[in-house]
Amino acid sequence: KEVQEKINLYKKIITAQAVVDDEIEKASKDYYNNHRDEFERMKMSHILIRTVSSKPDDKPKLPQKKTAAKKEPAPAVKRSDAEALKVAQEVKERLAKGEAFDQVAKAVSEDERTNKGGGSLGDVTIRDKRLERWGWIPLAEQAFAMKEGDISDPIKSKDGYHILKVDKGKEVRSFEEAKGMIRFRISVPDFQMF
Repeated sequence: KEVQEKINLYKKIITAQAVVDDEIEKASKDYYNNHRDEFERMKMSHILIRTVSSKPDDKPKLPQKKTAAKKEPAPAVKRSDAEALKVAQEVKERLAKGEAFDQVAKAVSEDERTNKGGGSLGDVTIRDKRLERWGWIPLAEQAFAMKEGDISDPIKSKDGYHILKVDKGKEVRSFEEAKGMIRFRISVPDFQMF
């Protein structure tokens, strides 16, 4: 009798878990279908030409320990909006003549986060949280309207002028690839996925 009661209890638990799993799967598919843009990704790079009003780093610097080899800070940019645009247009001309984007980015880009990597911003989404923090969502919007290999004209942001290159065109993650993130997103609603 006790064994039969345990079997009945386990049957109820397994049945309840199957119903919950089915509901989560259905909710995950609905979320995926209604939020497709969150699962579109592309690879992009940029070259930044700063203006006088922009700062290389908005975060306050923590005091560092003094060492024998002290690195000098990058010189402050002292150019007007018009001067920055002119420099950006000259960079665009260099690219149009066939110079490699990554080499030009290493040489002239004033984005300290990406210039050593040839300007690569890596995988981005249209609502990329990293780009949002930097105030660069318009760059993602512009890049998503471009094709793989395209190089943009200079685009104005709060930091200066950017020239974008789409390294790899948009791809949509499959439901199977995104399912784990979606299940987590549904179970923890305040979590910001991207």
